[in-house]
Amino acid sequence: MDITNRFPFTPFPDGIFAVAFAHELKPNTIIPITFMGEQLVLFRSSNDDIGALESYCPHLGANLAYGCVKNNTLQCPFHGLRFNKEGACLAKNHLGIAGTYQLKHWRVFEIYGLIFLTHNPLAREMQINFPDLDLSGWGAPIQHCFNIKSHPQEILENSVDRLHFFQVHQYLNIKITAPLQVIGAEFTINYQLERQNGLFGSWERKPLQIQLDIHAYGLGMSKVDIYLPKYRLRARQIVFPTPIDGEYIHIRTLTSISAPKILANLLTRIAAKGFLADFFPDLSIWENKKYVEQPDYLAGDGDFAQYRQWAMQFYRLNVNSVPDVMLYNVPA
Repeated sequence: MDITNRFPFTPFPDGIFAVAFAHELKPNTIIPITFMGEQLVLFRSSNDDIGALESYCPHLGANLAYGCVKNNTLQCPFHGLRFNKEGACLAKNHLGIAGTYQLKHWRVFEIYGLIFLTHNPLAREMQINFPDLDLSGWGAPIQHCFNIKSHPQEILENSVDRLHFFQVHQYLNIKITAPLQVIGAEFTINYQLERQNGLFGSWERKPLQIQLDIHAYGLGMSKVDIYLPKYRLRARQIVFPTPIDGEYIHIRTLTSISAPKILANLLTRIAAKGFLADFFPDLSIWENKKYVEQPDYLAGDGDFAQYRQWAMQFYRLNVNSVPDVMLYNVPA
């Protein structure tokens, strides 16, 4: 089923979205990606600058993914023209000929071990404040990437879906400790819930109490801070959904545990396995569900209406009313 028929809004919302893990783009290399329905190339120069440009040379249409990185520019494989990370044709080819070509380019960020691009074709005003995460004392994050038919709005909607925590994930005694709060392009919501089995299996007879603090940053990032009072352990799960071609999205994830250095990496690997066990049922539901625009809500449902109203700001509904700049605050 085509995503354009599944959702009453564009598959390409505005915001900041992860497009690759940083280790995938080594110095002097190029990787092709599809982002928001467009073919792009990412390249990293020898001085660690990253560019994101449209894939095809404006001269005679060669695919720049088959070129090379030379003198901190992207060189076309066909006639040798070179482009900097802003898409300007700065260097001459081997015949001494240069063109006044300009490639479309995207603003790039590299944080948390990922590479992010902005999507804001109308230059709208929107403040998105990615957090400056202190990773000292945390295990090396475990990375995963999933490819499914869905939409970022569906992924983050799980944050407010109180009933699914029981039915899909078998949590008990689910309580909202801080209701959904919208803060511009962000929202927060907190839960307290329990697992029937403890962290180390069914031999632990008492349910395990868990606290979840969820913070979303646009439709491209959701951070879940997890606290287990019994073990005094803190975990972090970050989800980055990114539209690809109008039908599929990538969901990149990071999982980590805060613990003494000798245990942090081991506990992080254990936590990552638990995350996958929780996440796989969500993936299947997201990929096969239908979007219900006007649900007949059940008692105990989460605040879907407020969440969906919040999400509408990332869609270009009224071109004449949009301001002329989008603001981002991303840690260096």
